[in-house]
Amino acid sequence: TTTTTTTMTTTAAATAGLAMAWWRAAGGGLVGTFTAFWLRALGGANAPSVTVVERDPRYRTASSVLSCGGLRQQFSLVENIRLSMASMRFIKNDYHQIAAPDADADDRHGPKRVGLAEEGYLFLAGSEAGAQTLRENHALQVSEGATVSLLDRETLAAQFPFLHCEDILLAGFGTANEGWIDAYTMLMDARRKATELGATFVTSTVENVRLNASGERVQGITLADGTEIDCGTMVNAAGAWSGRLASMAGIHLPVEPRLRHVFSIHCRALEGDMSLRCPLTVDPSGVYFRRDGRPRTGRYICGVSPEEEEDIVLDPAMTADDLAAEFQHRSAHDFFQDRVWPVLAERVPAFGELKVTGSWAGCYDINSLDHNAVIGPHPDKSNFVFASGFSGHGMQMSLSTGRAVAEHILFSEYRSIDLSRFGYDRIAKNEPILERNIV
Repeated sequence: TTTTTTTMTTTAAATAGLAMAWWRAAGGGLVGTFTAFWLRALGGANAPSVTVVERDPRYRTASSVLSCGGLRQQFSLVENIRLSMASMRFIKNDYHQIAAPDADADDRHGPKRVGLAEEGYLFLAGSEAGAQTLRENHALQVSEGATVSLLDRETLAAQFPFLHCEDILLAGFGTANEGWIDAYTMLMDARRKATELGATFVTSTVENVRLNASGERVQGITLADGTEIDCGTMVNAAGAWSGRLASMAGIHLPVEPRLRHVFSIHCRALEGDMSLRCPLTVDPSGVYFRRDGRPRTGRYICGVSPEEEEDIVLDPAMTADDLAAEFQHRSAHDFFQDRVWPVLAERVPAFGELKVTGSWAGCYDINSLDHNAVIGPHPDKSNFVFASGFSGHGMQMSLSTGRAVAEHILFSEYRSIDLSRFGYDRIAKNEPILERNIV
């Protein structure tokens, strides 16, 4: 265990945070690691000392790793659009910054290194209200430089003949800079590079956040073995467990771990050319599916977020081992049969006959106020910085969020993307900022 003594410390911890407090256990893996990377990369000769506290270095329960790996531009808030577009630009143009120095050309080329499948997202609208939302979102997305097209029913059916389109009025399709990646590879590259630049990763959990006498500043954290680490700034990038971490500093943060399942399916009828191009398609019901693995194999993954009343909130005090066991043993067979399969079979008639080949579970770090990230310093505890609550969008926004958080810590301002609207003030005032494109 390393105790940092320089001006700034970052701790990524699942139940605490500090100087870059990160407790990665669901959604915070990439956010915390990229914050560490950018603090060291942007700080230059004056870069702060950075310590990342990680309870599960194998990332068995990390949302970053268990996600579908999706990246999209199709959001309704300008901040979310800019965050995801910046992450994609880094992958395409700047990935060499985190590539191993002795890597060959393929391993330094971001899209190939992370297995970018640039097949787009396809949002379907089955009502006039849904179509109007797509039109309004599209106008904003295009104004920000996003490559998104609106498809009417006839165009949609021609481009994706495997879809049942008779009840669809309009679709939004990302023609470039959308798709999915291997998030684990990116996480490992970012962690290696952050370590190379001087960040320290500690395997532990944070059990306590120490405040000064007035309660206005974080002084340090206490780890599970009793080790105390002092810090100048604490970043809470604890993902689904960031609410519990914030409570250790006497802060209410409405972020909690909610269970999500992803199902692997095989459809023999869609082997061959039919599955050559299949974007991540979002049905009006919220059910989604995309191709998985190589084209022409007939393999897909799919899922849907449960309704609010049936959502499962996990105990934030669970250990990494308990959480891994929960993921492994919780069955979602009935959920697939009742909620997912009927929609799949209606939208893609070939899915009427399929085989479920596997499934896995993970957590969303749900911000119950508005399903958007909370980013930036606490108004009363200015050295307690938030970077969590992405509600399923953390992986795709991690690169750019980490940079923005590092900028604010180092320069007291956002320089790449202004994320002021995502600050904690809206939590304190109970003033949600609603994102209309939630999957």
